Amino acid sequence: MQPHTDKDIFERIKNEYGSIGRYTIVKDYVREHRHRNKEKFVPLSHTPGHSQHDFGDALVVVAGEQ
Repeated sequence: MQPHTDKDIFERIKNEYGSIGRYTIVKDYVREHRHRNKEKFVPLSHTPGHSQHDFGDALVVVAGEQ
């Protein structure tokens, strides 16, 4: 799935709601939204002989069944 560009979003809003203002308003909002919601990672570094393990459980429901 290809993400919508800010231009695509602007055109769709304009077509559905009429004149909404300038393209730059949408462009600035989309840039800020994508920056806020971008995945962030913390690099881990361990000295030789040390490590980190993560374990977890998850409940999954597929087609109404656990």
